[in-house]
Amino acid sequence: IIEVPFERIAMDLVGPLERSAQGHRNVLVILDYATQYPEAIPLRNPTSTAIAKELLQVFARVGIPKEILTDQGTPFMLKLMKDLCTLLRIHAIRTSVYHPQTDGLVERFNRTLKGMIRKVVAQDGKDWDTLLPYLMFAIREVPQAS
Repeated sequence: IIEVPFERIAMDLVGPLERSAQGHRNVLVILDYATQYPEAIPLRNPTSTAIAKELLQVFARVGIPKEILTDQGTPFMLKLMKDLCTLLRIHAIRTSVYHPQTDGLVERFNRTLKGMIRKVVAQDGKDWDTLLPYLMFAIREVPQAS
């Protein structure tokens, strides 16, 4: 059982979604295991460089986790991400290719987020990224069972 906030985080990508007016197509999802506090960051391209930059922004606010759990998606497996984890002394945990539901917490969150995005976007689907902060506020305000 993880009890210390941001000691272990899960990370995943949602998308590709409809290209937003600002050029975003994906969402980087970061979820804290202890508190279930979510972050959702729109990305134009889900590259390891873009993900590393966003992670550093999150770490500057909440601290550096001891562990990051990800699937085996390409951006998470590249050398840059491995180097970042090594440099920051983060233990990278990968889910099995044949058993991605190992990280059920983040997969459930992704389904919830995608459903909310579908319900609130404009007809052309190009405003989802501008609505993301409001969706995250709504999600964070619902008490989570720990």
